[in-house]
Amino acid sequence: MKKIIIAPELHDALENYSCKMEQLKNLIDFINDWVWEQVSIGNIEEGKTADKLRCLTDNLSDLSHLRDSELSAIVDNVRSPEAATD
Repeated sequence: MKKIIIAPELHDALENYSCKMEQLKNLIDFINDWVWEQVSIGNIEEGKTADKLRCLTDNLSDLSHLRDSELSAIVDNVRSPEAATD
């Protein structure tokens, strides 16, 4: 098994980024649930407004899930002990 050495700063950056993205995803889920609830009880009429709100929450959700690719880019900066000596 290879051991990976990372700088403390990179570890902290990964941890902070991951926590912030989890919070963002939770907030987006909350907003999405609220929008659907408001549409279903009739507080927001079906039509352009409801469509725009659904589109907004869907796009926000997509953006929040991009964290996986961004985290991959950060992890690519991690050096294994073999790579560090090359």
